[in-house]
Amino acid sequence: LVLNVATTVTSGIVTSARNDTIEVVLRKPVCAEANSNVAISRKIGEGWRLIGYGKIK
Repeated sequence: LVLNVATTVTSGIVTSARNDTIEVVLRKPVCAEANSNVAISRKIGEGWRLIGYGKIK
């Protein structure tokens, strides 16, 4: 998955998913404030598609 946090882009692997919360191990660290918006994208075919969004706890 690819995560866009503010202006930073990083990739990560989901390690846990339960209820409305996921945990992701990032390949590159991101500095962000709590409640920052996050866009979650996935590669489908030739391009990247938005598959979800959320906030940092």
